[in-house]
Amino acid sequence: MDSDGKLSTHSQILDYQLRGEELEDVSILAFLINTYEERISAPKQQAISSTSELTLAAPRGRPRNPRSYYLSDHPKHSTHRRVTHCEGHNTLPNIVGAWFPRSDDEDIHEYYCASMLSLLKPWRQLAQLKNEQETWKEAFSAFITTSSVWERDVIAGAQYYYECKTAAERQS
Repeated sequence: MDSDGKLSTHSQILDYQLRGEELEDVSILAFLINTYEERISAPKQQAISSTSELTLAAPRGRPRNPRSYYLSDHPKHSTHRRVTHCEGHNTLPNIVGAWFPRSDDEDIHEYYCASMLSLLKPWRQLAQLKNEQETWKEAFSAFITTSSVWERDVIAGAQYYYECKTAAERQS
């Protein structure tokens, strides 16, 4: 429910697609883990509409976490923004639904590649995940060559679930 007691919808996909320009190179997983939504107070809304936030006086104390405003098409553009968590925070995503597909099952390998790309490669429209001419497998292979250690750890962690499951099944 919103602050007026009305039922409203919320889409993390829409939040991600219409994230601010400062978060352009952030994957959906990093977006969900490393940022949170903050309501913009009424006085700040007025100050922001009349001047750039960069010209506002910096508050005293510890440095502010970076803020990013949703793009103008977002329904909460003028009322909410994203705040980047401090370095070293501990936020875990709660991914609802089935576990990620196995990487070693050839029957669903294209689906696996599409899943990992949509999770780890920055995009605003799904069409940005691969070129029309390439397969999901080719796009994923190209992504892996430039991926970070963190991204490779996420990929390994998704497969680790299946390795543990297989080992447990062998034990019983």
